[in-house]
Amino acid sequence: MNTIVKDIYVKSCLFSDVLEMHAYLSDPLKTKDKSNIKGLGFLTENYLDEIYAVKAANQQLHTTMFRQITISISPAGNACTDKEYMEIGREIAEYYYADGYQVVWYMHKDTPRHHLHLLLNSVNFRTGKIFKQSLKGLNRFKVHCNRILNEHKLDQIQMSVEDMLDMTPHELSDGFEIFEIFEEVMADSATVFEDLFDEKSSSDDEYYSAYDLTNLGMTICPSTVTSEETIIPEPKSALQEENTMDYEKKEVPAVKTSSLPSEVLENTCLVIDASKNVNLTVPSNCDADKLKDIISSVEPLPEQDRATNAKIGIASIAELQKRGIDLPVYVDTSTNINIEFNDVMSSDIFDTTFTEK
Repeated sequence: MNTIVKDIYVKSCLFSDVLEMHAYLSDPLKTKDKSNIKGLGFLTENYLDEIYAVKAANQQLHTTMFRQITISISPAGNACTDKEYMEIGREIAEYYYADGYQVVWYMHKDTPRHHLHLLLNSVNFRTGKIFKQSLKGLNRFKVHCNRILNEHKLDQIQMSVEDMLDMTPHELSDGFEIFEIFEEVMADSATVFEDLFDEKSSSDDEYYSAYDLTNLGMTICPSTVTSEETIIPEPKSALQEENTMDYEKKEVPAVKTSSLPSEVLENTCLVIDASKNVNLTVPSNCDADKLKDIISSVEPLPEQDRATNAKIGIASIAELQKRGIDLPVYVDTSTNINIEFNDVMSSDIFDTTFTEK
């Protein structure tokens, strides 16, 4: 069996496509555990928020959103633990991170042949430019992967660079099966069974003379079955040196905005108040150290709530775009402590332990 890698292009010009792709790749039924999702190029684990921030900062919210690469490592001699799989994913992802791209990698365990997915932000966090990769660049990625696989004593990638690149313009609405490269894995497995059958029915000399061992099984894979709606590019365009991913942008039809509040239309951004406010009333002669302790005991908005609120903000942007309005959305997730001094109160308030509740 061979290690299979597929760089799969998806037509996507809305950030909601990133949300949808991440939701699929991070499905607990596939990853089994949160530890099987990691990222490079992030300050926190709020990967979606930071991917959006890079796009917004570089005004790249209407270009191709991401690139998805599937890596199915050969099971032959493969005794890797989940931790080792994730380490291999990190080492592979470093190739694109070193070039300035945020990368999230996921391990899927819902198939007998565990595999990795790389999700790349299409916007470079150093230059702000859109992802470009020539066949030479993809070949360098192949060499990078093979070096890592060799270090882990795993089967290397034997498929050609052209076979690693799938430039058919897929749509997320068509489903996610294409990202699992089922046909490639099945064809690879079928080749092994075919070889075993032939080995039993022929001598060693006849068997080995019938195959090119430098590219075993790569010429007998069945062709991919496509529907009538699928657009297959001409061979020349599929193998061109420069692949900019800059396809025709998807236009959102304008919608009447009479239903929107005037505040939204008159301002340069929409503000969603998701802040946490803690109000304290204390006597004016309170002990300063005790007051500091109370303030320190106030916990900020939980990370999970901040992530949820950020998603609400992203959803709001998508909704505004559907209505024909290109308006940034700011989500306030700050924690505010308001203190009021009162001379009438007794200082006995400090005799009890403060709790937010």
